Amino acid sequence: MGGAFFVSKNAMDNLTHTMFGAAVGRLFEDKLSRKTAFWTAAAASNLPDADFIYRLEGAARYFDEHRGFSHSVVGLPLEALVVAGVVYLFLRQKFKWIFLLALLASYCHTLLDLLNPYPTCALLPFTDRKFAWDLVFIVDPLLWLVFAVCLIWGRKSIGKWKTSGITALSIFAAYILLRLGSHGLAAKKLLASPPIAAHERVKDYGVYPRLFGFWQWRYVVETDGNFYQGEVSLFEDRPFPSVRYAKVPENEFVAAAKETYLASVFLKFARFPYLSLYHQGDSTLVRWDDLRYVAPGEENFFGAAVLVSTSKQVIEMEAPPVLIKRTWRRIIGRWGSET
Repeated sequence: MGGAFFVSKNAMDNLTHTMFGAAVGRLFEDKLSRKTAFWTAAAASNLPDADFIYRLEGAARYFDEHRGFSHSVVGLPLEALVVAGVVYLFLRQKFKWIFLLALLASYCHTLLDLLNPYPTCALLPFTDRKFAWDLVFIVDPLLWLVFAVCLIWGRKSIGKWKTSGITALSIFAAYILLRLGSHGLAAKKLLASPPIAAHERVKDYGVYPRLFGFWQWRYVVETDGNFYQGEVSLFEDRPFPSVRYAKVPENEFVAAAKETYLASVFLKFARFPYLSLYHQGDSTLVRWDDLRYVAPGEENFFGAAVLVSTSKQVIEMEAPPVLIKRTWRRIIGRWGSET
């Protein structure tokens, strides 16, 4: 008998989506009323996350579908059409401008999502490749501050409604360009002196944002036998702090675990899946952690775990996310043999 556990994190927070949409809506000041522009942009900039409904079918199902068709170049116009139709039904202004605003706000949702490390299938159905630009942390309080100040300023100042939106979006664009440059410099510094053994070669690598870390970035470096993880700073010359994760050879338990829907979904998503095995009696817990989301030296709860018996029987069970951490600690507390 076996079980499977799964943990997931949300994408770009909806507060950022809403404020960004509100700023975009102010560009339509001459075409729509302020009320119509706000509600159109706010609704359209959040509707792609309606795929949250897949959580009703379980965490793995949601993880498989999130940032899929609803965030794609084909799905977004359909959602914009729905928003425009509903807004027009209640507010009765020019449908053309309502739809154009809804379409722009919808595409801006996916643009924001592409900026962080959580991948998005933006080009469905033409390709199921997932894209992530790794520039901004999933939650960025600095963006909250910029948009809040600009939006409040525009509301309080006569004649500054449209100007406040342009200002917010301009500051946002400049901020992203600065982060793009910082990201490139961090990657260059990492590759100039990767924290790996002398006999190893870099197979793959990634550089990821930190919360409140504009000049500091998290990294993952993969070699044939290990993963290395730590942080790189643009202004420090000391050796990179590094945590090494030795790759574990796969066995028949891993092969059985991979047959589960949960594992197949997680491994399709994960860029750096670190495998670990925990043994107890005639059962083995097979766990994968995506090292993109592991803070160096800390326990990670963004992963998938499958319990497999010696007869290779697996029963998939999904615990609610709030119980994952507690459940995982209970399992590890009972099982101590890690390989």
